[in-house]
Amino acid sequence: MRKIGFSLKVNSGKIIVDLEKAITTGFTHIELKWKKFSSQNEQKELITHLLDMDWHGISLSLHTPLQNVNISALSQVERKKSVARINEVISISKELDTKFVVLHGGKIPAGLPRDQKTREKAFVAQLESINEISLYCKEHGILIALENGYSLNDLGLLTSIDDMAHIAEFVDGLSFLLDIGHFILNSPLQNIRKQLENYPHLQFSAIHLHDNKQIADDHLSLGEGILLRQEKELKAILESINTCPIIIECTSLTAALKTRSILLKRHLLR
Repeated sequence: MRKIGFSLKVNSGKIIVDLEKAITTGFTHIELKWKKFSSQNEQKELITHLLDMDWHGISLSLHTPLQNVNISALSQVERKKSVARINEVISISKELDTKFVVLHGGKIPAGLPRDQKTREKAFVAQLESINEISLYCKEHGILIALENGYSLNDLGLLTSIDDMAHIAEFVDGLSFLLDIGHFILNSPLQNIRKQLENYPHLQFSAIHLHDNKQIADDHLSLGEGILLRQEKELKAILESINTCPIIIECTSLTAALKTRSILLKRHLLR
């Protein structure tokens, strides 16, 4: 049976309770959205708890922090700080014996013109960062799962399968995370499926599944946005990338359980 996971924010004092709930509800993969802790002791305590837990065969992945992290920053100081923060999470991932770390591709820094020239500069910074992070991952035996972003009325980075294929040309052994909720903010599912057919060599470590109304990145339950209006295309995409976990990235465990129930009842999974 294909692994179905839940993406869980690391909240101080609440994370162990939330984890135990997720484990008892039958999810077979957990993604922990890591954060910047108030102290090293707080982070060490959580890692100790995680190492002591009985995971019942559930696989684990870490999502690198988003706050104050931008691997596409044009400032070398900011870019290097972002890479160092991500490498720290990769070291933690190795300690926790996870198989991959989810990484966002960064964004064009605020205040800069949204034109092709700026996008190209940000891409160069992004590529430099990914190569550095990829080397660190290989040293630690961890895969990067580079996640696509989205762009609302903006010239974004890594917002299409074409963008994924382009960056894969420059980084050996790179894998990706297909975030379907992000993609539908930019393109119909039919376009995504066709692009996937053009690049059968792309490697995917996971899928993020959440819904929206193509207005904002709302992380709704499946059916509360537009995804089920394109159910045939959704099923085709999930079947074409069928060897990696589907991680439900909704705002609550209740919403994730609802999404999992719909996936199973509508036979959207193999």
